[in-house]
Amino acid sequence: MSVSRQAAHRLLSTLHFHGFVTRGSENGSFAAGPVLLELGLSVVGKVDIRTQLRPYIEKLAEEIGETVHLISLSGRDALFLLSVEGSRMVRVAGRTGQKIEAHLTAGGKALLAQLSPAEVRKLLGRQKLVGRTPTSLNDPERLAADLEEPRRRGYAISEGENEVDVVAIAKAIDAGPYASCAAVSVSIPAARATRKFRNGIIAGLLRCVDEIEKSGDGLSRIRP
Repeated sequence: MSVSRQAAHRLLSTLHFHGFVTRGSENGSFAAGPVLLELGLSVVGKVDIRTQLRPYIEKLAEEIGETVHLISLSGRDALFLLSVEGSRMVRVAGRTGQKIEAHLTAGGKALLAQLSPAEVRKLLGRQKLVGRTPTSLNDPERLAADLEEPRRRGYAISEGENEVDVVAIAKAIDAGPYASCAAVSVSIPAARATRKFRNGIIAGLLRCVDEIEKSGDGLSRIRP
């Protein structure tokens, strides 16, 4: 581009502020951000992430009988790119195309946990966040503490934080420089979210994301 290093950094900082790129937490590198994903990664990389990852989402939903979502960040919100409903009579409805405040969803928290604490503060601000239930994490400090859990154990949980009777478990897809572009989330009615049942859901979720990461489908071929 024939610009200085300083000018390039300013340009990237502006793109980062508006969500077009994300900054790697380890080496300061940049990658495609959530706005590009929302505008259509099929245009950017000639690959539709929903089409590429649908088989994995459908397989997991069939295995566990629960509703599975593919989620990305869209600014402060979790954007539901794809939902496949489970086969059980009582199940959580799909949310394809919906946006919900990221801090209220397991998928949103899994993706926020991929960011540094400073980046989360910059994205969400320091003011009180939206709360929908008694367990909603609407205080930035409480949320910051809660995000340490998915950073440590590798997956996030929403305990009725958006809907009282729904528990969700999610894991971000780690695909090299595109680590924070999407997460897989499972939503289950709180009535059957026992410890034993959750353990089975978590095992299936981790296996699904591991298969996606090893295959690279929908992610490794996307280039900004």
